[in-house]
Amino acid sequence: MKRYIILLSLFVLQINSGHAQKNTAEILKNAYQKGFITKDKDSIYYQKVFFNAFPSDFQYFKKLYGYNDLTNKVYSYSLNGFGLDHINHFFALKCINEDTFIKKIIEISINAKDQADGISFFQHNLILYVPLHCKEFIKILQTFSSNQIVYVWTFYFDYENHFDRKEEYDKILKLTSPAYKNMTPLITMGYQRAGKRHILPH
Repeated sequence: MKRYIILLSLFVLQINSGHAQKNTAEILKNAYQKGFITKDKDSIYYQKVFFNAFPSDFQYFKKLYGYNDLTNKVYSYSLNGFGLDHINHFFALKCINEDTFIKKIIEISINAKDQADGISFFQHNLILYVPLHCKEFIKILQTFSSNQIVYVWTFYFDYENHFDRKEEYDKILKLTSPAYKNMTPLITMGYQRAGKRHILPH
């Protein structure tokens, strides 16, 4: 009986989770349309709705914008292929407090792993964003644990081209040193972990 109750509870949670994701996708679509496409008098309001509905962790981000290896399709069909547009406009938002925005992109980056889909596009935008806002990014990043910081840098450097990765690593070290010496070993650890993800088997 106890096992049945547990299984039933898990089933209900799964259904509720599915409904929540569908509802979030609908909110994102609606807010995106009214905030960025039609641009009526309430566009700023809807841009804020869009930001608030945008995922705040990697698992949820992947469910909406990631790629399912088992089905060879993007997870969320209800977004109708607008994932890349969503991410592009997300990074272009001007109506969100910078600290709040940076906190969200950090939270998405924790435990993230690059894939050739919306995740890769998010990572690409992150790589463009951080050097231009390095001081502010580091300030917020330092409020997270060391492990979380390493996960963020691992995702930041998680791409196949070794030379591009090294060039980006040198750039970030130059931007953060010597003002943020405590960050240097965490950046290096993330860079090394990212490199190990792309070592070809012999």
